[in-house]
Amino acid sequence: MLKVLDIRKVLDLTYGIGSFYASCPDLEIIAVDVVKREWQIAPKEFHKADALDFIVSFNERVDAVVLDPPLDTRPTARRAELRDVLYSNKFPFTKIIRVIKEARKKAEYVVLKYMPSTEEEIELLRLSPLHVIT
Repeated sequence: MLKVLDIRKVLDLTYGIGSFYASCPDLEIIAVDVVKREWQIAPKEFHKADALDFIVSFNERVDAVVLDPPLDTRPTARRAELRDVLYSNKFPFTKIIRVIKEARKKAEYVVLKYMPSTEEEIELLRLSPLHVIT
């Protein structure tokens, strides 16, 4: 998807290990996460910070902001190291909405990978002008 939209510069607010970018090695990635992990793909720069705090103070323009918040459900990942990454931090839905509002001011696209857990969350996500569901 990033290639199709000609995205070159990305701000990823929940970088984790960077596996999202395995097929896009030429991107300029600014990574943010509350924990620095052993990366699969190294970003151009890394900031250890909270997603909301960082996006509010971020003063650059990027092609896309990526947000893949940790799952707020019962851990089911089979491998322990994945459980640690996927469920490492509480990221309430209200915070996701605030991050998205800030991100829309700083990027052409906001890429959100999120598994809604309530009907209200599903309805709010339907309000987005563009959806890619995989």
